[in-house]
Amino acid sequence: MVGIVLVSHSQSLAQSLVPLLREMSGASVRIEIAAGAGDDNDQFGTDATAIARAIESADDGDGVVVLMDVGSAVISAEMALDFVDPDVKERTRLIDAPFIEGAISASVTASGGGSLDHVIRDARSALKQKTDAIPGDESDGSDDGQSQVSPGKVWEASATVDVVNEHGLHARPAAQFVRLALQYAGSAQNGSVQVRDLTNGKGPVDATSQSTVTTLGAVRGHRLQIEATGEKAQAIVERLAQLVASGFDEIDTTEPDEGSASKTDLADTSPTGKAVSFLPYSERQVETALKGIAVQAGAAVGPVFVHEPEVPEVPEEFTDDPEGTWEEISTVLDRVSTRMEYERSRLLDKGHTDAADIIGAQQLLLNDPALRDRAHENIFEKGQAAPLAWMEAVETVIDAYASADDEYLSQRADDVRDVAIRVLHVLVDVPPKPIGGPDDPHILVTRRFRPSDIPQLDADTVRAVVCAEGNATSHSAILIRGRGIPAVFDAGVDVLSLRNGTEVAVDGKAGLVWIEPDASTKETVRRERAHQASQQRKAQAAAHQPAKTQSGTRIEVAANVSRSEDAARAADGGADGVGLLRTEFLFTDTDEAPSEDEQVRTLRSICNSLPGKLVTVRALDVGGDKPLSYLPLPHETNPFLGLRGIRVLLRSPDLFRTQLRAVLRLAKDHRVRLMLPMVATVDEVQQTREILDEARADLRERGMYADASLPLGTMIETPASALRADALAREVDFFSIGTNDLTQYTMAVDREHSELHGLSDALHPAVLHLIQRTVAAGTNAEIPTSVCGELAADRAAVPVLLGLGITTLSVSPNQIPDVKALVRSLDDEACRRLADEALTSNSAEDVRSRANDLLSDRAR
Repeated sequence: MVGIVLVSHSQSLAQSLVPLLREMSGASVRIEIAAGAGDDNDQFGTDATAIARAIESADDGDGVVVLMDVGSAVISAEMALDFVDPDVKERTRLIDAPFIEGAISASVTASGGGSLDHVIRDARSALKQKTDAIPGDESDGSDDGQSQVSPGKVWEASATVDVVNEHGLHARPAAQFVRLALQYAGSAQNGSVQVRDLTNGKGPVDATSQSTVTTLGAVRGHRLQIEATGEKAQAIVERLAQLVASGFDEIDTTEPDEGSASKTDLADTSPTGKAVSFLPYSERQVETALKGIAVQAGAAVGPVFVHEPEVPEVPEEFTDDPEGTWEEISTVLDRVSTRMEYERSRLLDKGHTDAADIIGAQQLLLNDPALRDRAHENIFEKGQAAPLAWMEAVETVIDAYASADDEYLSQRADDVRDVAIRVLHVLVDVPPKPIGGPDDPHILVTRRFRPSDIPQLDADTVRAVVCAEGNATSHSAILIRGRGIPAVFDAGVDVLSLRNGTEVAVDGKAGLVWIEPDASTKETVRRERAHQASQQRKAQAAAHQPAKTQSGTRIEVAANVSRSEDAARAADGGADGVGLLRTEFLFTDTDEAPSEDEQVRTLRSICNSLPGKLVTVRALDVGGDKPLSYLPLPHETNPFLGLRGIRVLLRSPDLFRTQLRAVLRLAKDHRVRLMLPMVATVDEVQQTREILDEARADLRERGMYADASLPLGTMIETPASALRADALAREVDFFSIGTNDLTQYTMAVDREHSELHGLSDALHPAVLHLIQRTVAAGTNAEIPTSVCGELAADRAAVPVLLGLGITTLSVSPNQIPDVKALVRSLDDEACRRLADEALTSNSAEDVRSRANDLLSDRAR
C-alpha cells in the first residue's frame, strides 16, 4: 500500500490533520509526519533527517507520496531523498498537490489499494472540487488531472440509487464510496467502476477517484447511476448502491423537534438497576409508570408499534444433487457473512467498537466447523435439502450448548440460534419481517431483541424501544446503545398486549414507561428530553477541559481504544490518554501474526493521534473463546475458564516476544506502558518480566532502542488477582480493573442471563470489596489504580468509584464528555461517604439507590 508523508513547518498543523485522514481512510494507510524544528519540534521549520525517517517508515514497497506545505519544505524534502535507501528513493515522489486537500485524496486512494500513479493523480486534482464550486477564472477545458472514464467501454452492470444523507457526497461519504470501488477494481480482473449524477447531469467519472467523485456535487435527493464491468460487476454496483442508500451511516445533527427521539445522548451509559430517583417526576408520575431497566438515555412520546418476530417454516424437502445443495449453503453463508461485515463496518465507522465486536463474534459462527460438518453430513448422508440440512445441524449444536451444565455454553446457544435464523431466511427466500413499524415516528415494543435485529432499526422513525424482557448488560443492550436509541428493557409482558397506536411515554435514562400518559406527564418527559440534550451539548463543549471534582481533585478520563480510528475520536472527545488499547485488531482478520514492524507502525499512528498523552497498551488477549487461525489451541469444554489472556501468551513465547519488542520500540518516542490481561498469579507477572528482558536483549543485539524502564501493569479481572493485589503490587507499576470479567467471575453469572441481571451488576458489594482491596494495595505500594470496564461510564457507579479511591476512568471515546461533566459535579467527601455505605449494603440495587440519592442533589 502506498504510504503518505506530511511535511509541514508546523507540528500542530500536521498532527491535527492526521485524525481527519484516519477518519476518511481508516487505519490501514501508513501516514507519517515530519513537522516542526528544534529538539521538541515545537519551532517552525522542517528537518531533512526527520523527513528521511518518515519516508522510510511509510514505505512498504509500493511507494511513498510526500506532500509539503510551503516553499522551504520542498527544499528539505529534496535533501531528505539523499538520506534514504536508494530503493526507497526510487519509489518516493514529492508532489505539487495542495497540502490538506491533496492529503485527503491521497490517503483515501491509498487505503483502497490505489497504485502510486493513481494516488498522485488524485492528490494533484484534489482542488478540482473547490475550483468547480467557487466562481473564478474559467477553465479552458484542458485536462486538469481529473480522472476520466473510457467512453467506448461496455458496462456490464448498472444500478440507480437516490442520495439520502443530509449533505450528500461530501468528503467522508465520498471516501467510503471510493474505498469500496477501489477494493473491487483492485481485485476483479479488468474491473472498472464509474458513477454519474443523473439529476445535475455531471459525469460519468471514475468511481475510484476521491477528487472526481466529490466534484459530481451530488446532494440529498440527487439520483446516481453506478456502472461496472469485469468480474462480479453486478455485485459491486449493488454494494455501492446499498452504501449510498444507507445514507453512509451519517447521523442527522439538526436539532430534533419536540417529541422526537434524542440523538444527542449517545454518550450516556445508563445504570442497570430499576428506575432512578433524581429525575423530575412527581411521586404520582413514578407510581403510574412501568418500571424497567434503563438501557439507553433519551426520552420520547409517541404511538406504539408491537413487533412480533417470525421464524420461517422449514420445508421437509430432500435433494438428489448433494453437490449443488452444498454449494447453495456455502454461497448463502458467504452472503450472510458479507451482510454482517457490512453491519460491523457501519458500527466501526460510528466508533461503536464493542457493538461491532459482538457482530464480528457472531459472524465467526458461520464458519463454525461443528455447524458446517453437520450440515454437510445431513446433505450427503441423509439427502436433505439446504434449509432442512442447515436447521437440523443448528438444532443439534444448540441442544448440545443449551443442555450443558455451563452458563457460557448455554448462552452461546442464543448466538447460534440468531445467526441460524438469518441464514434460514435467505435459504427459503423469505425476507425477515422488518423489525421496525410504520414510516411515521413510533415507539417500538417487542419481547426481546436478537443482536441481528438492532442494525435494522431506523433511528429516524423509531423514537424509543421497550422490551418486555432483557437486561442492560446483554449483547442486545450494548448494540442498542451503539445506535443511540432511547431504550427500556424488562418492562414486563403486559407491554406486549398493547394495541398498535396506543400512546406511550418513555424515559430511557430513568427506566420508566407510561401507558397513555396524561398531559402533565407528557410535558415533563418532553422537558426532560430537552434537558438531557442540553446537558449533552454542554458536556461536549467542555470536553477538552480537565475533569476536577468540586473539591479540586483531578480525575483522568481516558479512552478505551480498539482500533486506530478510535484514537482520533478519543482525541476529539477530550481524552486524557488511552487507558486501554486493545491490540487484538492487529491479530484478527489475517492468516498470520503481524510482524514487529507492522505492530510498531500501527501503534505509532495511534500514539500520534494523542501526542504527549499516556497510552496503555494491553498485550494480546485471546483464547479458546476468541481464537486465532494461526494460533492453535486445544479444544476446551469451557474456554471462558481455560486458556485466555496471559496464559495463552506464556505458552506462545515467540508471539509474545514479538509484541513486547514492538512496545519497547514504541516507547522511544511516546509515553506508553504495557498491561497484562487475565492475570491470576504473581508467577505470571514474573515470567512476563523474563520474556520482556529477552525482548530487550533481542533489540540491543540488533542495535535498536529498547526502553529500559517500560512500566508494566496488570488487569485485575479475576478474584484471585484482587485477593492477591498486595503481592502483585510489589511486582507491577500500575493496576487497571476490568469490571466486566471481574463481576462475572466473582458472581458466577453470565451478563447475558436475562433472569440474573441483579447478580451481573458490577455495583454488587462483593465486587466493590474486591475493588477496594485492589485500590488499597495500590495505594500502599504507591502505584495508581484505574477502572476500564463498563462501570467506569456508569453514572451511578462513578461517585462510588471515586469514593473508593479510583483516580482514572477509562471509557469509550464517545462517553468521555459526559463522564467528565459528571466528575465536575461531585464532591470528594460525599463520594467517600457513599463508598462506605456501598460496602455495607446488601445488594447492587441498594448501592444504586444510594448513589442516585447523591446524584439527585446535583442533577439540576
